Amino acid sequence: MAFLGKKTHKFSSTLNLCSIFCTFVTLSFYFSLSAHAGFKPDQIKAAYIYNLPNFVYWPNEKQANTHITNNKAFVIKILGSESIARYLSILTRGETIKGQPITVDFITSLEEATDCSILFIDKSYENKLPSEVLSNLAERGILTVGESLGFLKKGGMVGLVPIGKRIMILINPSMAQKARLAFSAKLMKVAKVFDPQKNEGDGE
Repeated sequence: MAFLGKKTHKFSSTLNLCSIFCTFVTLSFYFSLSAHAGFKPDQIKAAYIYNLPNFVYWPNEKQANTHITNNKAFVIKILGSESIARYLSILTRGETIKGQPITVDFITSLEEATDCSILFIDKSYENKLPSEVLSNLAERGILTVGESLGFLKKGGMVGLVPIGKRIMILINPSMAQKARLAFSAKLMKVAKVFDPQKNEGDGE
């Protein structure tokens, strides 16, 4: 989290707000921005990312991250969105996921997208993202998260997609299965399952 630097104090005041919201997200997974105007979209996305591992099963639940890296931390990498990385770093400070301490890394290239359990890809990177990259990440057991239907069409697993004044979670179970990941029954119930045929031609 070294990238935070001197900017950390600007975000410290959001810690309590984000923590409270994070509890709400755990229960809802479907959030109306207009109902809670105090939360910024990137705060909402950070809270979703933080809670996702509670609803995803990796091949080895006792050591969810060690099938990818020898680190004993649960590593989440954020490609392209320093804002989401900052909020997520605040949320995860001192917390654990599946019994492991959490490391949040902000990265600026796909070459750095290794040795992690979750990779969030900012929409600004999605358009230039080859489909084979997402397929390769799936083969490595990395849960990929993006921001559009186009991302899911290319082979992403989870989409935090703005729809009207809401941010919906869309999931792509077929790609998760390729990564030997499984979504919990609760997530399958409250999230919208992405249908490639139904969403053909819709890249938003």
